Amino acid sequence: MTDGLGIPSGSSGPLGQALGTTSGQGAQAEAGPDSQTVGSHGSHIPEGLSFESGVEAKLNRFVDEYKKGRLTKVRAIGLIAQTLPAVEQDSPSTADAALESFIRILISHEDTINQSAVRGTPDGALSGSAGLGDAGVDQSNDRPEPVPNVSLRPRRTASTFDDEDPPNLIQSLGGSNKKQRIYEADQPWYPTDVLAQSFLPPELQKTRSILLQFAGDYSAIKRWIDISASVPQFPDSEWDNVIKGRSINLDAVFTSVYSTESNTDNVEELGGLSIRFGAVKPAKTIKTHGDWVIAWGAAVDATIFCFPHRERELRQYGFFITRLFAAISPSAHSRIINYDKAVRARVGQRNDHLLTETYKFDDLKLTWIDSVGTGVSNEESTASRQSKKLQGREKSNEPCNNFNKGECKYSSGRCNYAHTCKKCKKAGHGQNTCTAK
Repeated sequence: MTDGLGIPSGSSGPLGQALGTTSGQGAQAEAGPDSQTVGSHGSHIPEGLSFESGVEAKLNRFVDEYKKGRLTKVRAIGLIAQTLPAVEQDSPSTADAALESFIRILISHEDTINQSAVRGTPDGALSGSAGLGDAGVDQSNDRPEPVPNVSLRPRRTASTFDDEDPPNLIQSLGGSNKKQRIYEADQPWYPTDVLAQSFLPPELQKTRSILLQFAGDYSAIKRWIDISASVPQFPDSEWDNVIKGRSINLDAVFTSVYSTESNTDNVEELGGLSIRFGAVKPAKTIKTHGDWVIAWGAAVDATIFCFPHRERELRQYGFFITRLFAAISPSAHSRIINYDKAVRARVGQRNDHLLTETYKFDDLKLTWIDSVGTGVSNEESTASRQSKKLQGREKSNEPCNNFNKGECKYSSGRCNYAHTCKKCKKAGHGQNTCTAK
């Protein structure tokens, strides 16, 4: 059974003491090695903070359920943030400080799990709870389905310095030349990021989960894409942008549609130097609505191949851009193309934006589409300068060489040189047709 918050009822430990559902002896047995991180009487409330009994019971319950694997960290932090009173103490920042303290408790539990894994201690022994598997997750059938994890379980994302790193770099880090792991949970932005993830829409949480999976080995992901039986036609160079969540270069996609050359991105290793060649160079650029539709259709197919859950988002965004093309004069379609590039660049650089959240791009619309935008003003001023430059040239009295060969493509009024014969100096004909002796 579950309560109104989606947490199994009948929980044991400090929560059971607070709600009167278990005996004190059972609670102490389930406290495990994390008991040193909680306050008196089995409470998880940090010292110096006090709440109403009902609020305190809920906060204790969230921490307990996370430690037993029934809640992900993202879900636990989200519930704690919603439960903390907005104004309880004299200082408005008390709730923020309390939330940070609870995040530290959850991270401390993670560290204990990680340290035990290094020593070879089973996770089940750490939790001290019956019914937990090797991952410390309750395997009973009466608990609710857990919220999909967003890489915040005890498994921590890490990168390493290779053994071949320069000695001066290793020495500056104060370590040896052995591999040194760098964990996401150790980064200064981690507590804030954990809270931000708890408020992401499900679509963005799913996207982030897939991107984390791809980040484990981009080369392997590319190889699997290459041999897939259902892979759509797409330039090899742009698959990198797809699997890394970056903005796709539609000019490169548009070029590949009309290219007869092999569209591969080859990398050769020479010693410690990587040489990349063979990537598509955009020989064509998107200039019309039709060009954009062709390239966007290919980009959508490739993106859905890796992120199936984004199909609705991509289709709706395509309809939105098409409506803009229909509403604006063809002479100004370049503005929409620039706006689209700016929107997709921002979404590719952020992890909290959807393409369909057009209200988040109002500043880009003002910049690239509205007549007072800086992007439009720069475009018009450039065209104006070029026009004035051509008009401001002084016409030379020297005969035009191309005219005398019969090859000048400008009229007499537009050409910067005189359309006179180099032989007889008369106008009306060139040297190639002159009959003077």
